[in-house]
Amino acid sequence: MDARKLLAVGFVGGVIALGAALQQLEEFRKPFQLDEFVGFLEDGGYFRDPPPDLLDGSLEKTLSDRVVFNQNYFATANDLRTRILVVDTAGILDSWLTPLSYKDYVNRNVYGSGVAFPCFQFMILDGSILDRPVEDFVSRMSGLPAGSLKNIPGTAKEYFLFMLIHEHAHIASFHFSLPRKTEERRQAFLKAASDAMRRQAHAEAIAAHRAALELCPADYKAIDHMAISFRRAGDLKAAEAAYTRSMRINPDNEIAARNIMMVHLLNGKPDRVIEQALRNQERFEPNGEDEYFLGRASHAKGNLKAAYGYLGDARKIYLGTDSAKALEVTLMRLSLLKNDPGLGDMKAEIPLLVTLCNKARNRAMFARYCP
Repeated sequence: MDARKLLAVGFVGGVIALGAALQQLEEFRKPFQLDEFVGFLEDGGYFRDPPPDLLDGSLEKTLSDRVVFNQNYFATANDLRTRILVVDTAGILDSWLTPLSYKDYVNRNVYGSGVAFPCFQFMILDGSILDRPVEDFVSRMSGLPAGSLKNIPGTAKEYFLFMLIHEHAHIASFHFSLPRKTEERRQAFLKAASDAMRRQAHAEAIAAHRAALELCPADYKAIDHMAISFRRAGDLKAAEAAYTRSMRINPDNEIAARNIMMVHLLNGKPDRVIEQALRNQERFEPNGEDEYFLGRASHAKGNLKAAYGYLGDARKIYLGTDSAKALEVTLMRLSLLKNDPGLGDMKAEIPLLVTLCNKARNRAMFARYCP
């Protein structure tokens, strides 16, 4: 091969090498995109197995059914389990193949803690945290002094991982975020839904909420608002399904847990009302609503004695918080007494009725019932 051919081959080889280098440089400088970043983690083998104590069966079934490690990264409307991606942050930061934007993201958000995307029900977590003692792990997550956590059981790790997403707790060492453009579109749909609800345009509100939930399937507050629109539109089956979905995402969603009782009652399901009310009493602070619905559900089942007792329990709570609700419950008890005088003392109810009638801010609503 003469010098000219050698030169030509060398030139072509150089061009190819330069192209590859430029391509690698472009890859190195690529902007951060969440879905591409997750793909990079998987392709690069950066996932780490969580410690065995998180997978040995000690995690309660109700929690393990809601937590998945290193798979199914983005939630859908039908599968809202929490995804936890446990990653090797040191390996990501040390590799020369890692794009600069990814290194910057990991260094700022993931290293030593993690980043959570509540709308997609997933979290990227620095795997080294899970290798630390439980006290250090919990201290890092909660911001509490490690010295005050000496007696925390080993299962605390599981519970913390679960609670971080499902209670959307704003832990100091964690960062909650959503891609900016996605969030802007979501907020626009939520505003449209809110405007439609004010205009009583139920179909519009439902459509806007559904559009917002396509971008953020785990937004249980949006689901709650959509359930209200379903109920106002008369679609009680859809309202019940929405509240059920909301509570599956956030079991501590007190609003959904109490609103669904009215939907069950309107759906003619007093037994479901009673089941939900009893669960609420175990989970939430009393506010009278559970007792109130226990009374109404018992009445619907024909158990007047139980209804009278539960409504009395509700009134004890309402007397300190809501005079109008206390008045409503008192009138319901009087109605029960008219049907069955043996339930209680009618005369004992009258003085309280008079007092509540005078205190009620919306007295006009009860005017024809008040002495």
